Amino acid sequence: MMATILPVPRRQTLHSGCYRVTEPITISLAADLHRDSIGAFRRFADALPIAASVAAPSGGGSPAGIVLTTHPDLGCDESYRLDITQQRVTVAGAGAPGLFYGLQTLLQIAAAEGSTWRCRTIEDAPQLRVRGLSLDVSRGKVPTRATLERLIDRIAALKINHLQLYVEHTFDFAFDPDIARDCSPLTADDITALDAYCRDRHVDFVPSLACFGHMGRILSLPRYRHLAEIPARSDWESQTWHERLRGLTINARDLEARQMLQTMLDEFLPLFAGGFANIGADETHDLGRGANEEYCRRAGRGRLYVDHLNFLADLCRRHGKRMMFWGDIIRSFPHLIDELPEDVVLLDWGYEADSAFPAAGHLARRNRDVYVCPGTTGWKRLMNAMGTAGVNIAAAAKAAQQHDATGMVVADWGDHGHFNMLACSFPAIAHAASLAWNPAPLDTASLDAAVDAILCGRPQTGCMPALRNVARAGETVETWPALYDDLAASAKSAPMGVDQAYALKADVHAALPLVSQMRDEQDRHEWQLACRASALLADKTLMLRSLSRRDPERATALRRFADDVDAFSADYATAWHAYNRPCRLLETTAVLDRIARRTRSLIAS
Repeated sequence: MMATILPVPRRQTLHSGCYRVTEPITISLAADLHRDSIGAFRRFADALPIAASVAAPSGGGSPAGIVLTTHPDLGCDESYRLDITQQRVTVAGAGAPGLFYGLQTLLQIAAAEGSTWRCRTIEDAPQLRVRGLSLDVSRGKVPTRATLERLIDRIAALKINHLQLYVEHTFDFAFDPDIARDCSPLTADDITALDAYCRDRHVDFVPSLACFGHMGRILSLPRYRHLAEIPARSDWESQTWHERLRGLTINARDLEARQMLQTMLDEFLPLFAGGFANIGADETHDLGRGANEEYCRRAGRGRLYVDHLNFLADLCRRHGKRMMFWGDIIRSFPHLIDELPEDVVLLDWGYEADSAFPAAGHLARRNRDVYVCPGTTGWKRLMNAMGTAGVNIAAAAKAAQQHDATGMVVADWGDHGHFNMLACSFPAIAHAASLAWNPAPLDTASLDAAVDAILCGRPQTGCMPALRNVARAGETVETWPALYDDLAASAKSAPMGVDQAYALKADVHAALPLVSQMRDEQDRHEWQLACRASALLADKTLMLRSLSRRDPERATALRRFADDVDAFSADYATAWHAYNRPCRLLETTAVLDRIARRTRSLIAS
């Protein structure tokens, strides 16, 4: 079976004939390869679906099997050439990253084609220098280290070379443990271990720490509450998900606030070996509306914003980092962009199907680095809205190409308690990875076949098209709030029509057997849960439509729905514990428990 490769290679030429693998296959290392790369080659050998051994460089003959070498004249360090002939397989990289990426391509071919590999030549190189993922670890789920290592392996296989873990308060700061107390935070040991794990796979692990807006928990603590532009009206634990999402903005002119930020960055940034740092600076909702209101009447909110960015850029520079920041606020003050240091990187985000990424064009004319940042559209969804995500990602890739952006970072957020599951974001992550590497349009059928091949081992299982049918419910409805919203309120306006609900139940029924073919336990577990949650939403719709009817089956239907919610909640908790740290799970299960209790209360009404 012909392999479907992600990212799609820039140039692939097929030849007649096949290379027939004889086990065990020998992986021969050319003399120019560094000995410190042996570990990576052994990991490659272990990942092959056939028995393989790694041989030291030898001086004579023309070895069979897989030959690994480097050729700097191929282009940038990430370029590679893969030749499969009837006699041998040769993987040549311009540098260590290129060789690594060539091996990832060969792994996909081996996984799809078994022991008979179609002869071909692949000459490949990336379109964008930076191809990244930003993962929210602050609004509910903090993944275990094992989950994050699995994610790093998976994105590295897609030739993603940039990873951010979005932190608001979920880091165990030594200078003040109260910041992340009872939040199952990442530790300094976690960060340094993950940084080394990333470097071994040619991924730049980039610190991402909110230092302006979205500082809700920190600025809600009694000792820091006075450092907010507008002080918190309640403690973090009693705030709603929406209030937490809005967050709090720091008083950017307060000297004590600046000292706290310096202390945080002085502890956090040195844990990362790379040369970038994302300080956030998005959605500063309270900017100049509280403590600095009078100052902004005279100087302007833009002045307050840009001066704080320059302060943060200086702090990053002291640690050898180039500052990155989200670009939504600076769009309102384009005349001040030139006051920022020339080396800062703007992250131009937009998560809707019609997002135009305007800052990319604006900054391109100023010869500044800008990354376009689409999203996975999983937040506030039971299953990611794959259609919206696909259009959004394609638009970002087009904008990057038109405006000569230097990178693309796809964002995976966790609004409203982070119900959405990491496995369900993989198709969007894979899509973004492919278009950042090769901007040629990727049709849905080809993407689904490629993701099927990665998740199920075969490209035509029909699994992804079936899941895409289930995901359609989230294209027009934020399905997670629609499930947990109060039943009485929802009865006035059910989340979907009766026909849609029946169609969604049928789509779930068709998809679940296909999901069982997924090879990875976390993939199977989380996709199954997303399907079951979608079926619950359909059942809720049908139940709400029938509340006014006094038929004998009413009580039975209500009781069955409540029991199904309880069973789902227990299984969801099992998955959370398997792949994430425990904090914040109880907030989500409490919401599910409330649905079940409210449903049972309707039986006697």
